[in-house]
Amino acid sequence: MFVFIDESGDLGRFGSKFFVIACLITNNRVQLERIVKRIRQRLLHKHEKEVPEIKANSSSRLVREKVLEMVSRTDASIAIIAFEKKGQDLRLKSNELYNQLVGSLLMEINFSLNTRIEIIIDKKDSNQLLRKNLDAQIIKALGGLVEGIKIRHMDSFNSKGLQVVDFVAWAANRKFSFDDNSYYKIIENKINLVKKE
Repeated sequence: MFVFIDESGDLGRFGSKFFVIACLITNNRVQLERIVKRIRQRLLHKHEKEVPEIKANSSSRLVREKVLEMVSRTDASIAIIAFEKKGQDLRLKSNELYNQLVGSLLMEINFSLNTRIEIIIDKKDSNQLLRKNLDAQIIKALGGLVEGIKIRHMDSFNSKGLQVVDFVAWAANRKFSFDDNSYYKIIENKINLVKKE
């Protein structure tokens, strides 16, 4: 089983009302890779094809909707945690808070016993110690619940699955932070878990 994790929003005092982390869970990562391939072939202009990755924030409405529509037709499931900042500036605690939220979300996902899981996370930190702390939090959250855990930190331009979950996290943040449900409802049939903190 593959679990792709990405976030949307910020932890500053201003900006988004919520900080959102999304997990996209699938047994077949090839179907996610096909989404990005099809978008690049059919919807991107020539100059956009030079860009190494597609991102929700910089994509057109058409591209966002098409990516999410294709997600809704996969066998993937989605889990989301939405953390309300309540006007706090949390940037100094960002790594600790991120790790706690990822661990909290993963603990709530109903993984089958004896499942082997590969977790692919957007490589936000070049600091190896910070990545090790996150890995330890994930193993603590899932230890005993699954058979084996492999954790990979990747640059999103090297992972089509991470590019797809970026759109999922962005759509969820539009709903929670900006009361824009238009993208979220496209993937609502795939959302198995929503946790608010």
